[in-house]
Amino acid sequence: MSGPLRLSAALVIAALAFAACDQASDGSATDSSPGGSSASTNASTGDCPEPARPAARGDEGRPSVSTISNRDAVGGSIAISNGAFQCAESVVVTLADDIDVAALSARLAAGVGGPLLYAGGTPSAELDAEIARLSPNRVIVVGEGPQITVPDDTELVVFTGDTAHIAELITNLVPATTITPLPPTRGIETVVATLRAIDGRLGLGPPDPAVTGPAAAVAFDDRDPDLPIMVGGPGTSGRVWLIDAASVDLALPSIVAATATEGLAAYVNGDDLRSAYDAAQAIRSSSGGAAAVHLVGDITSDAGWQIDVLTGAEEIPGGGYLMFPGRRLVALYGNPLTTDLGVLGEQGAEAGLERLLPIASQYVGDGLTIVPAFEIIVTVASGWIGEDGDYSSETAKDEIRPFIELAAERGAYVLLDLQSGRADSLSQARIYEEFLRLPHVGLALDPEWRLGPDQVHLEQIGHIDASEINEVSEWLAGIVREENLPQKMLLLHQFRPQMLPDREDIVARPELALVVQMDGQGEISTKFVTWDQVTAGWESHQWTWGWKNFYDEDFPTPTPAQVLQLSPTAVYVSYQ
Repeated sequence: MSGPLRLSAALVIAALAFAACDQASDGSATDSSPGGSSASTNASTGDCPEPARPAARGDEGRPSVSTISNRDAVGGSIAISNGAFQCAESVVVTLADDIDVAALSARLAAGVGGPLLYAGGTPSAELDAEIARLSPNRVIVVGEGPQITVPDDTELVVFTGDTAHIAELITNLVPATTITPLPPTRGIETVVATLRAIDGRLGLGPPDPAVTGPAAAVAFDDRDPDLPIMVGGPGTSGRVWLIDAASVDLALPSIVAATATEGLAAYVNGDDLRSAYDAAQAIRSSSGGAAAVHLVGDITSDAGWQIDVLTGAEEIPGGGYLMFPGRRLVALYGNPLTTDLGVLGEQGAEAGLERLLPIASQYVGDGLTIVPAFEIIVTVASGWIGEDGDYSSETAKDEIRPFIELAAERGAYVLLDLQSGRADSLSQARIYEEFLRLPHVGLALDPEWRLGPDQVHLEQIGHIDASEINEVSEWLAGIVREENLPQKMLLLHQFRPQMLPDREDIVARPELALVVQMDGQGEISTKFVTWDQVTAGWESHQWTWGWKNFYDEDFPTPTPAQVLQLSPTAVYVSYQ
């Protein structure tokens, strides 16, 4: 095919394009062919027998990943088309500036089995080249304004008029027994309504002036209130289109591509893919899984390993792949070999969990998911220097294992607490690495018991520098990526500023949920003052917060109701 055909002769070309078309009274094309449609809804015949590109996995069987950045709508739609289609019998072109017309165009494109391409008000060589690559028999332009060139022998059809008339023309071409109006609020609601229409083979009509609320109610994720829940598509081919929720323009071509390739399309939070729980469940339950993943919009640079979490990681106790928000852990604290260090050592693992459950049930007042937990002191501060000279005694792993195994069976979480003495935190954490490679086990560092070279316990209050914490967190984050784990919790104890002297230099890594726990003891009014000091400036901090209750050293022990009233919210509460 060769030779350009300009859109300037749109109405004449439209008339020639339909041998079986009559002219409407306003001059735009209407379909009068038998059955009410001259278009096949499956573009797998004719000159383009296999329009969809096959989904090929990447290295070592992992999903292949492509990125379509949050560029201009024209370039983005071209990239989406190029990634999904080898060829197309029909191509739909429209402007991106009217989302209602774009939504109707998306419904049309899905119906005829071709891509949705955006045009600008001026000619685009890149767009013309993509149309030529697709070698369509027909290009359908929807709305006024697009400037394109099509190859010789390619039919050019133009649908113009108001939104109602365009919707009628599309319904004539892609019949539907039920017409659902577009929502009056334009944006995400429009995209969701379009996806529902495509999935349900419904027609789309113009917004109903009598409807004051959105015609397509949009649900939002409880743990990520800014993330609309939107998942659709057959899910049989292994192609997955993950669309940043802020990329409304590119969502419509992505939905069309997912439909044509028999894949899945889903909204995600571009800052962190792991928050897209519904998308993860749809991928895992689909017959095609995720062989090729297309990232559309402004997506995090951590997408590579986060896709592995989304498609294969175990969930955190309580559900999902991110620790917070939406969850509160309530824990027993101590060491299994002694009753002197907390209530965890007063009974075995099974009895401890039974003791904890009624306590944890009192923390449901604000609607968070409550997860029972054990915080086990695995290296215990010692008054004796010990054979290794570090004033810290390591607990044998077999003493800890029953708690970890029970937690895995019963949906509980485990924190391994380090009282490192003169040892560095990383060397002690490595002792328990086999446990930290499990999805329900996190790590806690207690600066009070981290000594300097000449210090001994109970004569000084210890501290941990940010550099040591960052070394531990980098190692722990590496485990999360290596093992394809959900987010793991890293807890830091603090009741005095000098315990974390350069706290502002601690790096918050996305693999870890960083929690600072105010673990002071004493008169309740004093504890509240300390809480305010430790959490000062919490609105701008990069971590969440925890609180510790002491049965014997608090006066009195705070009630769950008092803890629930704390501001900021305590997402971790332990009992010693």
